[in-house]
Amino acid sequence: MRRSEEKAEEDRMLRDSARRFLSEKRAWNSERQYSSTDWQHYVEMGWPGMGLPETLEGMNADTDQCMMVMEEAGRVLLPDWIATDVAVIPHLARLTGNDELRHVLSQVPYGNSRNAIVAAQNPATPLLCRKTGPQIEISGTSALVPGIARATHWIIVAEDEAGAPTVILTTPFDTTTCMVKAYRLVDGRQAGMVTFVDHALSQSSILATGDEAATIAHELRDASIAALIAECIGAIDAGFDLTVEYLKTRKQFGQTLSSLQAVQHLMAEAYCDRENLRSLSMTMIAAMNGVPDQRRRAVSAAKAYLGRNGLRAISRCIQVSGGIALTEEYFLGHVYKRLQTAAGLFGNSETHISLLARASS
Repeated sequence: MRRSEEKAEEDRMLRDSARRFLSEKRAWNSERQYSSTDWQHYVEMGWPGMGLPETLEGMNADTDQCMMVMEEAGRVLLPDWIATDVAVIPHLARLTGNDELRHVLSQVPYGNSRNAIVAAQNPATPLLCRKTGPQIEISGTSALVPGIARATHWIIVAEDEAGAPTVILTTPFDTTTCMVKAYRLVDGRQAGMVTFVDHALSQSSILATGDEAATIAHELRDASIAALIAECIGAIDAGFDLTVEYLKTRKQFGQTLSSLQAVQHLMAEAYCDRENLRSLSMTMIAAMNGVPDQRRRAVSAAKAYLGRNGLRAISRCIQVSGGIALTEEYFLGHVYKRLQTAAGLFGNSETHISLLARASS
């Protein structure tokens, strides 16, 4: 999508400031450990809620700009999960007729509200929402929810007894009817799965039902996947650049590795995989605010490609780097772990290939 000169300048300034900040504050440090994260630093940069309208204290940033921040976060393998509040929450802005949601969203830019999307992994086994008088009861187990441990609010996507989608806003609970099991993912980040056992909430916590809820649920899922892919593109770029520098300086039998034809072929394949993924990502971002069916197809195409060819690109980089790439201390192996984790979140390649096949039939 062509950007105006004014937008292009905004994009350049945003990317430069994000890259400079993250390189200085959030890079892989000299002790080969991640720097500690401080949400307030992101708030000062204006990232949380940046896509919200100004009436909700946001910056009215567009999808491209939100994804730029995610891409730069991926370049340094940022350990904190910022995608939901940077790129996903703005898709709830249409529901601000709900006073509680409006308050929650308006607090995101100040860092006082952090959100997690709690949904089922498989549409065949959704979270169930049953009305019981003035209350609703939720049952079922969610998919993995990145960043849930630090969330102040949950956006729950469920279905009622008739199979109609329902979107619910609530604060986290720790009771016998709502249990969170924490996991440490392969890339070192934290996630959790929520199990509800007839967990009771007030009906006032319902944000949307029916067709409106279905639209919101699909947007939230697609935006989550899009942000994840943008983050992975940044990680692949960093891994690719590191490998190129290594090949230019490492010598074997009196010549640099970059001069070897077999190495050049492998890096050419990795480059093509990276650029193809970037092209699919650009199509996906352009479709985010368009026709829902086109958006879903674009998202599934990019996610399927990430899980296969994105991983293959970094595998090629590891292959030409030799044994050092397999060590815990070297950055490249952790890029692979980040992509391996991303490939499994929100549906793997096979799941999204199946979705594409059904959409084309």
